[in-house]
Amino acid sequence: MCGIIGIIANYSLSNDELGRAEVAVERLEKRGPDAIGIVNYDSAVLAHRRLSIVVQIQLLTSPWKMLASVIQLFLTVRFITIKYLKMI
Repeated sequence: MCGIIGIIANYSLSNDELGRAEVAVERLEKRGPDAIGIVNYDSAVLAHRRLSIVVQIQLLTSPWKMLASVIQLFLTVRFITIKYLKMI
């Protein structure tokens, strides 16, 4: 999960509005406690919170192994079905 906020105006933002952006991004702490970034332009401020997710390699390969097994099963059943239909 991450969080993004922004204020865009057609005028220069005041210090009060910049403070509101900082408060808003602090409220998003639970959305991403690992990193924070704030960019202030003359008429816009953008901020984000980031959540880093670390996954073991074994967990990443597991869904691919399962998908390969499903595809192999599908192709085997299809091959047997076609072979059976040709015999009829």
